[in-house]
Amino acid sequence: MARFKVQCGQYGNNDTLKLKLFGTSLSAAAFSWYSRLKPGSIVDWPTMERLFRETYGTIEPEVGLDSLTQMSQQSMESGVSFLQRFKIQQAKCDFLLPEQEAIKLVVRGLEHRQRLKHHGERFTSMGDLINKVIIISLSSMKWMRRRMPPRGRTYQGETRQWGH
Repeated sequence: MARFKVQCGQYGNNDTLKLKLFGTSLSAAAFSWYSRLKPGSIVDWPTMERLFRETYGTIEPEVGLDSLTQMSQQSMESGVSFLQRFKIQQAKCDFLLPEQEAIKLVVRGLEHRQRLKHHGERFTSMGDLINKVIIISLSSMKWMRRRMPPRGRTYQGETRQWGH
C-alpha cells in the first residue's frame, strides 16, 4: 500500500485516480483478489483501501505525525535520499498531511548546511523542493571535483599514477 501511494506521487490526493490505478499496481494473489471483485462494488478509495487491508493485513506499521517530525537527514545520506525516505514514511501515514506541512517537516529535517542553502526559499510543491535539492547537490559535486587534486603526482610537468 505504501509503495502504491509513493508511485501515485503528486496525484496521491486524488482518491478517484487512486481507485482507478490501484489494480495496475497489483500482482499474483493480490491481483487475483482484485480481479474477482464485483464491478462497481467499490465506490471510493477509502473502501478499497479498507478492504485490501482487511484481506492482506497491514504488513507495514502505520506511521504517525510524531515519527515524521523526528525524521532527519543522516550524516552520510544525500538530501535526495532523505527526501525519498521521508516520502516513503509519509505514504505509510494513516492521515493526509497537507503538502506545505510536509515540506516544512522535510526542510526542518535536512542537515544543517543543506537547510541553510534553502533558508528563506518558498517551495510551491514537494517536487519543487526535490528539484532544488538536486540542483544544490549537483553544484556541490561540481565544486568538490574542481577542488580535488589531480590523480597521481606531477614531476616536472608529467603526471605519474600511484604504483607505476
